[in-house]
Amino acid sequence: MTSSEMRSASKDACVLESLIACQEGLSLPVRRLFISAVPETKLQGGGGKIVRERVGSTHKHYYAGSIFGCVLGAVIGFVTTKDERVCDVMRRLRGCLEPVGKDAMSCLGEDAIHLQRGFASHHAIRGQLPYLHESKMSVRIDSRYGKKSVALGVSACVYFVLSSLATRTENSVALLYASSMWMRRCYKMLSHWNTSSHVCGVFQFQALEAERRALERGAHAFDAADAEAKRTGLDIHNTLRLKLAYVRKAMWPPGRVLDAKTQAALLDWVNSDSFTKDIKLQREVQPSMNITINVPLSAIPMLPEHSKMGVGSSCDSQSSAGSSLLSLSSVNSDVCEREAVNALSALLREEHIDT
Repeated sequence: MTSSEMRSASKDACVLESLIACQEGLSLPVRRLFISAVPETKLQGGGGKIVRERVGSTHKHYYAGSIFGCVLGAVIGFVTTKDERVCDVMRRLRGCLEPVGKDAMSCLGEDAIHLQRGFASHHAIRGQLPYLHESKMSVRIDSRYGKKSVALGVSACVYFVLSSLATRTENSVALLYASSMWMRRCYKMLSHWNTSSHVCGVFQFQALEAERRALERGAHAFDAADAEAKRTGLDIHNTLRLKLAYVRKAMWPPGRVLDAKTQAALLDWVNSDSFTKDIKLQREVQPSMNITINVPLSAIPMLPEHSKMGVGSSCDSQSSAGSSLLSLSSVNSDVCEREAVNALSALLREEHIDT
């Protein structure tokens, strides 16, 4: 591939927007990353080993394949909060993806080959990095923990982002509403991928289809988890845990064949009782929550009484300052929590807010 072809192919992208309010202003570009295998010995520099040759006035780049996903540095920056260290987030990434990667390695079929590549086993080639603005803007990662040019498949990225954000109790309510929508948005964007360059040939786009089918299974798994959580009366904390367990099993079902021919049967399986019975989740005690839900002041009459909701002085101070938002805080009991969630749900329907 020539440098001009590399530049053209690197322009093709879809952007995953922020998932919850604390990520405001952040985005995660998904691109076709041209990869080289991660070597056993350490390399100097930010990317994979340079494999290119001079051809006239340009260069010809060599690569081992492609992954539709994100560079590691951009993913870490997307989930790291101001009070977190990057090394801690890297440890969380490893703890999240190692067991899931074992599931993926046991999968069979054409899709499995592409999905397995997306578990941080390859670098984006160094010749592509200058054309990726997120590579230049991403957080600095200590070489002891990894390199920011490591490539992650979009399905692995989505799972890690959801798992990482779910570790913070204050995100629970927002994730309960936003996670399913965000998963479906990712799936739809891959379904409408607009490519301006076809230099890679048809085979390389099988990687795109493999990721798209994995996200489709994940979206169906979210629906199945919601139904099961409602049936069994799970609280918010355990509902999120159930969703992640369903998504993991649906996107990388151990020992199953993953390809275009088996996709329909896999979707039927995800929606069946046998899929639900295969997942055993031990309930955990829900941690105390101190959440903030922002709603228009015009919706105050729709909400439960302030005394029941535990609206404190922080709300009064915001209102007296002329704020257009109402904060509901200190929702610690299950009863109050359900009232808050139900009120927000009714508000969104009334105000026609697109979630």
